[in-house]
Amino acid sequence: MRPFLFTIALFCLIIADGHAKSLRIAVHELPPGRGYPYRVMTMPSLYSLSAIFDGLTRIDKDGVVQPWLAKTWTQTDDLTWVLDLRDDVIFHNGNPFTAEAVVHAVNYLTGRAGTGEAVATEMAFLEGATALDDHTVEIKTNIPVPILPRFLPVLHMVEPESWAALGRDGFALKPVGTGPFMVEAFEATRITLRAHPKSWRPPKLDRLEILAVPDATARVQGLTSGSVDIALALGPDDRETIIQTGGTFLGWRSEMVRTISFVLTEGPSPLDDIRVRQALNLAIDREAIIEGLLGGLTVPASQGATPAAEGYNPNLEPIRYDPDRARALLAEAGYENGFSLTAEAVVGANGSDSAMYQLVAGALSDVGVDLIIAPVTIAHLFDHFERGGWHGKAFGMVYTMEPIIDVIRTLRNNSCDRPAPWYCDTGATDMIQDALTEQDTKKRIALKQSLMARYRDNAAAIFLWPELRFAGLGPGVTGYDDVHGFISYDTLDVDP
Repeated sequence: MRPFLFTIALFCLIIADGHAKSLRIAVHELPPGRGYPYRVMTMPSLYSLSAIFDGLTRIDKDGVVQPWLAKTWTQTDDLTWVLDLRDDVIFHNGNPFTAEAVVHAVNYLTGRAGTGEAVATEMAFLEGATALDDHTVEIKTNIPVPILPRFLPVLHMVEPESWAALGRDGFALKPVGTGPFMVEAFEATRITLRAHPKSWRPPKLDRLEILAVPDATARVQGLTSGSVDIALALGPDDRETIIQTGGTFLGWRSEMVRTISFVLTEGPSPLDDIRVRQALNLAIDREAIIEGLLGGLTVPASQGATPAAEGYNPNLEPIRYDPDRARALLAEAGYENGFSLTAEAVVGANGSDSAMYQLVAGALSDVGVDLIIAPVTIAHLFDHFERGGWHGKAFGMVYTMEPIIDVIRTLRNNSCDRPAPWYCDTGATDMIQDALTEQDTKKRIALKQSLMARYRDNAAAIFLWPELRFAGLGPGVTGYDDVHGFISYDTLDVDP
C-alpha cells in the first residue's frame, strides 16, 4: 500500500473506532494450527500465540523462571507439583480462569486426541492433574522432572467450555485464551484481534493485526512504506534502510544455535563416518561469515547450546577453522575427491539466510564438498521432523533451547527418542533421561554438560553460531519486547 493511501486508511480507522490505536505486525508465517496452541512450541508460531494465550510460567532474559498464571510452584515429592494460581484472570469470553483449565489442558495432552501434538511430545512425562480448589492445582508426572516449571510457558491455557462447544478445529478458528488480545478473525494470511478489556495484563492498543509476509524484503518494504508498523525476522543489511525512514532497528542473540544438521538414520551416506562430519565443521570460517554477513554481532559456536541455558558447557572452545585438516580427514575417510550433499532449508525466512547458505556452501566447496541447498517451507520441515522421509542427508535448522532455556530440549529433539529421529546416539539415550530426571542440581548440570561435549565431539551437526534476531519498528512504536519468542503485547504502543 502506498504511504498516502495508508495514511487515509489509518485516519478512517481512527475515526470509525473512536480514536482507536491500531498496530500491524508482519511475520514470516502464521501458526500452522491457527489458534490451536498445542501443535507447535517454537517461532514463528509463538509470535502470534503469545497475543492470545498465557502459560503458567515465563522465563526471563537471564534464563530464570518467573510467575505468570501460576504465582508459586512446589515439588511435594519426586512426581508431584502443587501450583498456586492467580485469582484475577478472566478468559476472553468472561469466564474466570481456575484450576479446572489446567486440569483440562493436562488431560487433553495426556489423552488419545492430544498425544501426537508437539507440546504433548515434549511433555510426554505428564501423568495428570487434579484441582485441589479453584486456584490450586496438583500436577503429576510419570517420571521425576525437577525442571517442570521450565516447560510450563507453553502449557497454554484454553477456555474449557469453548473447547468443548467448538471442538479442536472449531476452537482453532475462534480461540479463547487469557492473553491481552482476542481474535476477531483468522484468515489465510492475517489474524485480526481486538483488546481483551478484562485482561490481567491489559494492552495499550485497541486493535492488532498479524500479517503473514513470507518474503523478508516485502516485510521491510511494508515497514518503510507505512503499511506495517513492526517487521520481524529481518537481516542485518536492513538496518540502514529502516533507520533512514525514521524507524528503529533492533538486533539480539537468541537462545538458539544455527546448524546444518545431519540425517544419519535413513540409509548410508558419507556422513556416517565421524571424520567426514568433523571435516565439515573444520571447513567453515565462522568468524569471517559473522563479521562479513552478520555485523560481528554473534560468535562462533562451541556446542549446540547458548550460555543462558542450563547445561551449557563453558569448558568447550569455539570450533576452529582448519581447512587443511578438513581435507586430510576427508582423504582418510576415502573422500579425497569430495562428494555432493543435499540439504533442505528454509530460504527467505529472514534477510540473511540465503547469503549464509551460499557462504557455507562456498566454504565446503573449498574442501571438495558440493553443498546443494533445496529450498523448503517451514511446514515441510515440520513434517519431516515428525515423519522422516528427508530428501537429502542434511537440513538447515537450529538447536533451540527456547522457550524452556535448558539444553535438555535440544538434546531430546536430536536423539533416538524422536518419533522419526535423524540423529540417534544410543549411548546418549540413558544419559539424556538421567539428565532430565536428576533431582540434584549440580549432578543434573554436570550430566548435561557432558552431553554437550559428546554431541560436539561426535559432530552431530555443523554448529555455526548463536542465532541472531532482527526486528524493525516504525516511527512512533514503543514497548516492543521479545523474550524467547514471546512478545509482550501488553507493553506495545504506537503514536497514531
